[in-house]
Amino acid sequence: MARLCGGALVVAAVAAFLSLPLFADEAQGPAQYVDKEHAFSIALPEGWTRVSDSRQDVVLKASSPKVREDGAPEADLTVSVSKFSGKIDLASFCEETVSSLSKQLQGYKQVAAGKAAVGTDEGKYIIYTFSADGTSMKGVSVLCIRTKRAVSITCVTALDLYDSYESAFEKMAGSFRFQAPAVLKRDSSQYTSPDNTFSIAFPNGWAISEPADQSAIVQAISPLSDPKDTLRESITVATVADGDSSLDAAAKRIVSDFPKELKVKLDEIVPFKINGHEARRVVCCATTGMPRIAHIIYLTRDRAKLYVITWSFDLEDFAGFDSFCDKVVHTLKFNAQAGGGAPAAGHGRR
Repeated sequence: MARLCGGALVVAAVAAFLSLPLFADEAQGPAQYVDKEHAFSIALPEGWTRVSDSRQDVVLKASSPKVREDGAPEADLTVSVSKFSGKIDLASFCEETVSSLSKQLQGYKQVAAGKAAVGTDEGKYIIYTFSADGTSMKGVSVLCIRTKRAVSITCVTALDLYDSYESAFEKMAGSFRFQAPAVLKRDSSQYTSPDNTFSIAFPNGWAISEPADQSAIVQAISPLSDPKDTLRESITVATVADGDSSLDAAAKRIVSDFPKELKVKLDEIVPFKINGHEARRVVCCATTGMPRIAHIIYLTRDRAKLYVITWSFDLEDFAGFDSFCDKVVHTLKFNAQAGGGAPAAGHGRR
């Protein structure tokens, strides 16, 4: 099983609440906090203030506007994010978290646990009590996993104040959303086809190769962020012989050509423009297998050739990735001076 200090993430969050002093920054709620580096967003309640924290896994800490007699905040929110190697499921992450909590928190006692919806992702919650410096405390930790990221959203307050903060805790945890991974926001590098008929800007750092498929001209594959990953994003540019069929008909045919065992479902075909060229944008996904593979396919014509640009990626990363795909495809440019175009004036048939 992959090793992931899930409990350490949550214990660090609890420790964040107990550590003083707290240094507030300038931003306050109500606000949608977006962390581009760690690819998530979460809504902070009105008056809650983001505060600094130097620990590696704690990527967001926020405190309530009300304070205790000793000047510490009444309640605290912490979001911790960790990447892991190998495979780990949500149940294992939860078990490891509970194990770490029970070992590191004085008087730890689990009060409740169950399933929780974290945006469109499945999560689990743990409610527990413990003591710190003679004060009875109560906390809730919501855990979820997305691809290579394990997340804990932890809220802690005094035991006698928990009921008054429970609604705010639920709203904050419920507002959490994964965003497109930061790796997608790299600078681009220009690629020109060997026959100089087109160019396209692939994401910087992606491996470019000539696929075995004779119709495919070039393929770019995203770099591995973990050597044990089994799925990487890819983009392939190919030309397809389709006669004079319409773009809509060609799109449907291409989707139908996927292997039957994948059970690829067509979601939409919509009109699109690529630098003035009429195009179609096709969204489809495999309904079998894990992880679920999504495809965004762009079709356009130049000099009697049908160009097919196919993106393949994890369906879970669709939100945000689709606009990134559009941005890259918009860099496709055809070279009007390359061979195969219309004859120059005075050199046509006689």
